Amino acid sequence: MHYDGLLWNISLWRCRATTISLETPRAIVLVLQLAHIHHGYCWRTWLVVCNYAFVGLATSAVIKYADNIVKTFASASAMFVVALFSIWMGVQIVTPQLFIGILIAAIAMEQYSIPPRTS
Repeated sequence: MHYDGLLWNISLWRCRATTISLETPRAIVLVLQLAHIHHGYCWRTWLVVCNYAFVGLATSAVIKYADNIVKTFASASAMFVVALFSIWMGVQIVTPQLFIGILIAAIAMEQYSIPPRTS
């Protein structure tokens, strides 16, 4: 397919995009049929799977345009949210290290978001 497209003056990117868009669904169906991975799934399960796929794609699209410090702040915030949720659920207790870590990260995020002073 690539060589045919190049002979017709179609860009290589378009040839690859066409191949991927046509072959990916076919490959997914074949894998699901051969592995019986989908056995026992109801519509709610498929909804959850599609939701996670969409969330993953949306997250990667947002993170693609963020710089390294923002990515670090986002991962630290996610860890603290999970830690606070586990404390609320009664799985974990509040430790001084957790409190100090949350405090330092919050101060760093606040300091990073302050616009610089203009003279």
